[in-house]
Amino acid sequence: MLKASPSGLLGGPWRVTEDDWQIETCPMHGPALAIARDGRYHITWFTQGSRRQGLYYAHSDDRGRHFSAPAVVGQASALPGHADLLSVGPRVVLAWREFDGTETRIMAMQSRDRGATWSASVTLAHTEHGADHPFLISNQKRVYLSWNSVERGHQLTPID
Repeated sequence: MLKASPSGLLGGPWRVTEDDWQIETCPMHGPALAIARDGRYHITWFTQGSRRQGLYYAHSDDRGRHFSAPAVVGQASALPGHADLLSVGPRVVLAWREFDGTETRIMAMQSRDRGATWSASVTLAHTEHGADHPFLISNQKRVYLSWNSVERGHQLTPID
């Protein structure tokens, strides 16, 4: 992440996660970040480190200097990854991709209290054919899953 000085100017990057993941290539699962209007940072990331493995979520109330304890996202046996986050007011939506060896599922869970507590995860879409990663978008009233699959083409699904 890039640090911002008290004047708002961006500084150099700093480490957000400490998973002890070492890889000889570029990781294919990038992180996702959403910054709420109230200043809370929400982050999700995939790791295969020695400290933890899988998909995780955390939040920060001090501009990323300190984060909450990482929370596990998804079922490890379903290989969760490629997550996206969106914050609209106190609502935070987290969507990710899972694969059970046959079917790709797009899963999601929501928080209505700034990431303090989360709903159970639900399946938003699924396919046995090729598919893209989930992307979340909003018009500041509703949140939508934008997703493309070989079987169904591009879909824009409201998340309530």
